[in-house]
Amino acid sequence: MKKRMLALLLIVCSMAMMFIGCAPNLEHSSSSSTAAPTVGSSDATNPSASVDTHEHSFGEWIVLQEQTCSKPERSKRTCSCGEVEVRDSKPATGRHNFGSDGKCVDCGNAISSDLAFEKVGDTYMVTGLGSCEDKIVVIPETYEGLPVTKIKERAFFRENFDQVIIPNSVTEVGEGAFAWVPLTSITIPASVTVWGAEDGTWDVMAYCILLQKIYFDGDLTAWLSSPAFFTGERLGELEDVQLYLKDQLVTEVAIPEGITAIKEGAFFGMAGIEHVTIPASVKAIGEGAFAGIGTDEITFAGTKQQWEAVEKAKGWAGDAVPTVHCTDGDI
Repeated sequence: MKKRMLALLLIVCSMAMMFIGCAPNLEHSSSSSTAAPTVGSSDATNPSASVDTHEHSFGEWIVLQEQTCSKPERSKRTCSCGEVEVRDSKPATGRHNFGSDGKCVDCGNAISSDLAFEKVGDTYMVTGLGSCEDKIVVIPETYEGLPVTKIKERAFFRENFDQVIIPNSVTEVGEGAFAWVPLTSITIPASVTVWGAEDGTWDVMAYCILLQKIYFDGDLTAWLSSPAFFTGERLGELEDVQLYLKDQLVTEVAIPEGITAIKEGAFFGMAGIEHVTIPASVKAIGEGAFAGIGTDEITFAGTKQQWEAVEKAKGWAGDAVPTVHCTDGDI
């Protein structure tokens, strides 16, 4: 009997040992089932645990599309991993490239025909829209073989078109020439020396409150000396206007040393301008010159006393009271 009981005990112990040997390793099983994801993978139970430690190594920017009157310059660059970045590196110029047929070689827009002209000596003056129905009015440089040098007073008063391009032959734009026209864009040549009349009833662009872009074919110095201006109560609603000098969008203004005056409305409503530097040579700032720009700070390369001596027209900075950083402290 004792032998039989001993045998049963041995059998039970053997079975117990077999069961323990076949049991899963719970610690190991748990570890393998929750193994950390590899770099770049995501954890199904915790998507936010995804980690990408790859540092891109991009090559040079390559131009995909050239800058034209209506299209921006588009560029791309490629990382060694194959990822590609694409950006608009330069905005559209807004300036047409007219061929011998009178059409822009890039967008196909043509020099406007059927405008009204009046002969003045050996030149012509634009007097009105005539029978032209263009939404983009492109004034020709010549008419009947003679140069077009002037746009008459109120020539386009209350007409309905979106853009106007003034050629390099024009030297004078009469008062109210574009008053009440719903212009969104205007191209002005540096050749213009007369812009309206000082004692005129109408500004050249009175009530052109939809204006968004100004294209000027000169540099900053030429712009500051140009008689063209955009300010006054009639244009008080202008905002987010973009100024292009030689096809480049102006976002920073560094007035050149030697400039003594900043004209009325020089940068009126140009919210994209984020940095302004004024040299100590400036002695006067016109009405609305910096009204509505995108910064309330100005750097002045002179002392606080010199800044206080600058003649500033009423509303030169609009309703803003900018902080002026001078060489000896802030005002």
